[in-house]
Amino acid sequence: MKGQKMCGILFLRDEKHRINKSTFRKALLAQGFRGPDDNNIVIFPNFNAALGHVRLSVVDVDGGQQPLHSESEKFCIIFNGEIYNFATLAKTYFPEKNITSDTHLIVELYEKFGESAVPMLDGMFAFVIFCNTTGKVFAARDAFGIKPMFIFATGNTLIVSSETISIRKLIETEVCETSYQELRALRRTIPGSTLFRNISELQPGHSWSDKDGIKKWYELGRDETVFSEEKVISILDSSIRAHLMMDDQVEFTSLISGGVDSTFLTLIAKPNSAYTVGLKDSNEFEEVSEFHNYSKVPIQQICVSEREFWDGLEEILKIKDEPISVPNEVLIYKVCCAMPAEVKVVLTGEGADEIFFGYDQIFKTFSKKEANYQEDFILRYRYTKNNDLERFSEYVQELSYGKNGIEFLEDFFLHFHLPGLLRRADSAMMLARKEGRVPFVTKEIIEYMYRRPISERWPRNEPKGTLRQHLRGLGYGFVSDRTKLGFNAKPKHQSVEEHYTEFFECQKRVLTW
Repeated sequence: MKGQKMCGILFLRDEKHRINKSTFRKALLAQGFRGPDDNNIVIFPNFNAALGHVRLSVVDVDGGQQPLHSESEKFCIIFNGEIYNFATLAKTYFPEKNITSDTHLIVELYEKFGESAVPMLDGMFAFVIFCNTTGKVFAARDAFGIKPMFIFATGNTLIVSSETISIRKLIETEVCETSYQELRALRRTIPGSTLFRNISELQPGHSWSDKDGIKKWYELGRDETVFSEEKVISILDSSIRAHLMMDDQVEFTSLISGGVDSTFLTLIAKPNSAYTVGLKDSNEFEEVSEFHNYSKVPIQQICVSEREFWDGLEEILKIKDEPISVPNEVLIYKVCCAMPAEVKVVLTGEGADEIFFGYDQIFKTFSKKEANYQEDFILRYRYTKNNDLERFSEYVQELSYGKNGIEFLEDFFLHFHLPGLLRRADSAMMLARKEGRVPFVTKEIIEYMYRRPISERWPRNEPKGTLRQHLRGLGYGFVSDRTKLGFNAKPKHQSVEEHYTEFFECQKRVLTW
């Protein structure tokens, strides 16, 4: 693959007020943590539109700088992400052209196929394409929300950005109390919303255009082929290798806990070293050391003190100027900060629990419930009991309509829970100047497992049984048979409620708004 990068994008079109280049650049650089290596803007005076891009270089190639024009110069693109079938698409549709990057590929595909180009893309992406002959705009986000995209669209103004902070530098807005209560209780706001009034999230698998407004381009479908555990392993093996299609000089690592998902990922990826993180009295260092003794993969153990945890939280808040949702985002940030600068790519296991029903207790509880389970689920899922969650209740009612308990849970964890996890991972890693990749989150494996019965999710009546059995076959049964802790940021002397309350109280003190 060529032209790998992670970045932040910002688009502004204002039909009423002339764009001030200096103001726009300041807004763009407010998300400079997403791309500290380069930044650039292009302004189209005839349409009073501006495109901006900040870049974290992973591999520098000719033609990689953005905003990027199509070869015809009709379209201009800003793009955040990676396209893993880049080489196949370039060879199939442009054998006569020298397609130098995935950014170049997307804009040429769009010129050739229009919006129908989006479903061709296999990867993580958020991009905006501007037509400089008509002034029309098209924006799209990947199927599962790996890369973020936020929109302000009202009156004569349209802003699209990778971060809300850039939008907030260009408009006046205020915190939505309903959204804040959702963040406090649910670890995220309901899909489509953000913490700020008038700023929305473009949901995963959706696009925005002048012609149609918000439009769904991806509908999760079911693979009807006969289930095979060997097929699952084959798909995941291919996905991990595709996520590592890069020049040999690019160093990568993986985050590893004592659990099944990250162990499976690390064994296939074979990084030169992997990283784990935890507090002094709450970690999986012993379990990870046992993995090292068998695999010989060097494991860097990052121990974060309580003082370092709270200092790290304050660092994040001062950069992003908005609260984060869960404490372990700080641990991900701290472990990525501890990595050498030359390590640019970090593999993580997000998605495995949602795909293989790894949250076994909640799936066991609701798997046999056919109706009237919604209220019980809301009480089980929420962190707090005194927050106003009317929007969330409506969301659950709508999502659960016509579904039994297990069907609802599958859709909920894919459409609500997973995007929240992906947002947290992207945010923490970008703040530490790392590119996160999530090989479990691909259309192929999610569609292969979608609507499979529990017996196939849990072969041998064992949650994530396919992955566990594969590890046993490789001699890692000790991983398969243990209970996972994960990157837990709660000290042993505090309850979950006490720690979570302190976490949000600290954020209130630091944030000025």
